[in-house]
Amino acid sequence: MSRNLIKKRMTVLRVTVSLLATLLLSNQVIAACQLEQGYTLPEDVKIHDKCAFYDPLVLIEKQGRKGLITQQGWLLVPAKYDYISMELNDGLVQVSRDAKSGFINYKGEVAIPLVYDRVGHFSEGLVAVLR
Repeated sequence: MSRNLIKKRMTVLRVTVSLLATLLLSNQVIAACQLEQGYTLPEDVKIHDKCAFYDPLVLIEKQGRKGLITQQGWLLVPAKYDYISMELNDGLVQVSRDAKSGFINYKGEVAIPLVYDRVGHFSEGLVAVLR
């Protein structure tokens, strides 16, 4: 097994563990707006707004685009969106880019394509959209 494959698998494992921790800790309040001690962000990435923690996820901004990382600095959703909702909708996060909206999961995978002018909130597994 190559070193690159091992590194990729370790990254996937870290993200999986982080997501499990997110689910377990989702009811806890985060007291301070900072990464865990000993973790840092690259110079061109900043934490968005004053306090942008979403469960134990952090809303970041890079060159005007937004993404999500863990408190340990692991990238979950690349900074490529104009807007990321701070509300969870049936396990999905609303995002917008170039005036079109849709939904992604915590892995950053598009669950509902970004082709809608407006999207609502989920109710009983359904969401209203305007195209």
